[in-house]
Amino acid sequence: MSKSTRPEDQVEGPRAAAMARNDEDLALLAAWRAGDARAGDGLVRHYGPQVVRFFADKVRDFEVDDLAQQTWEALTHARDRFVVPGEEVVAGEPIAATFRAYLYGTARFVLFAHYRKKARAAQFDPSLSSLEDLSPSPSRQASAHAKLERLSAALRKLPLDLQILLELRYAQEMTSAEIAAVYEIPKNTAKSRLRVAKERLDAQLARMGLGPAPG
Repeated sequence: MSKSTRPEDQVEGPRAAAMARNDEDLALLAAWRAGDARAGDGLVRHYGPQVVRFFADKVRDFEVDDLAQQTWEALTHARDRFVVPGEEVVAGEPIAATFRAYLYGTARFVLFAHYRKKARAAQFDPSLSSLEDLSPSPSRQASAHAKLERLSAALRKLPLDLQILLELRYAQEMTSAEIAAVYEIPKNTAKSRLRVAKERLDAQLARMGLGPAPG
């Protein structure tokens, strides 16, 4: 007779898989640091499609591949600055610096640099500017994330940095600790920003005659 599955086992399964994936990523990163180009290729093969999706609903079609490439180039030049969990403390707690958080943090900065080049500095503030402000006629209005398709119109009306925050939480299923690492802020601050972002999204959905977002 097989043993019954305990609730804690159901929780530990996905968590263990995520930890194993991160261990593999860190091993590839260490090999990459040591000069193994194939290790870097392994990271690109696994995360490349996710990086493309990150940019796909935020810029025009012809800009996506270039920004994705810029992200990997930035990682190549800055990979030695990656912080392994436990090596550094911010606001009294270790950084939960998974490779995935490091990757999306880099993509976020690449996106902001892109819009700063397109707009005068005074016209772009990721905490205020929305995609509707920056790109009134985007070539890809449908979200690349299936879970957010019905929310994409509302998300585009939020400040860009809040949109990214919600995508990391719901589309990428990042923990508060991972999001804190992406934004380089304490975990409690990340939780607070998530609450604010969710409230702003629900308010926008209500103005559109829709119910609140899940979660």
